[in-house]
Amino acid sequence: MFKSASSKSAAKAPTILSEGVTVTGEIISDGEVLITGIVNGDISAKSLTIGLGGSVDGTVTAEVITVAGSLSGRLMGGAVTLTPTAKVTAEVIQDSLTIEPGAHLEGASRRPEPATDQLLLGGSGSDDGVLLLEKSQRRPR
Repeated sequence: MFKSASSKSAAKAPTILSEGVTVTGEIISDGEVLITGIVNGDISAKSLTIGLGGSVDGTVTAEVITVAGSLSGRLMGGAVTLTPTAKVTAEVIQDSLTIEPGAHLEGASRRPEPATDQLLLGGSGSDDGVLLLEKSQRRPR
């Protein structure tokens, strides 16, 4: 009659780090992450949004990344969108990149090279489709 909470069809709630929250360390999620607070560290997720007012200093890795806030470090993603309020100072490694008018990008942008980037893009050995980043490739702090 009712579906179990552990049912695969049940939608997962996103992880939200709101304004006023500061996290120092690594965040790993197999779902959606929304940042409007401050993160000093690396983030790996299936989908990542750095919202307006959000700030990340570290390496971010996800299949889908939308930046409306600020990012400093390294960005590795499948589909990357920089909105008009984005301020990104990073090396950007992506399959596709959309830079909307007004977005600020300072750094290099290129497509991934699996042999050197150590990225496993959805379905390349990763059952859940989450991008994986080898520890040796993470940006030192």
